[in-house]
Amino acid sequence: MTANKAIIHDIVVERLRVKATIDGINAQLKTAKAELMEIDSKLLAEMNEARQTLTRIEGHTISVTSQDLYTPTDWADFNAYCEENRCSYLFQRRLTQKAVQEMMDLGEELPVEKFTKHAISVRKVK
Repeated sequence: MTANKAIIHDIVVERLRVKATIDGINAQLKTAKAELMEIDSKLLAEMNEARQTLTRIEGHTISVTSQDLYTPTDWADFNAYCEENRCSYLFQRRLTQKAVQEMMDLGEELPVEKFTKHAISVRKVK
């Protein structure tokens, strides 16, 4: 049994080493993602100021994309509306944007407000 304890000990030590490596990589990834978000915010601001929606740099195409999204102005009102009108299909973890858009297009007055989400898209040009 002593040999098993030694083997288990070695396996646990190896697991802890690998887990520490993963934790370090995840911390680096989190930092890099935050840095990328900051860079994208700066890029979006500069492209907006220059009134540019598309540019090509070093074999990449950078474009500004826009997407209209809906969010309830008051969740209680929205929930009540959905209950009254049997519209549970409007829910996901967030609003189902396409379904809300379709109802708005049909003239329904939903307790939502519209905002535009901007994002940066970078693609390598072949």
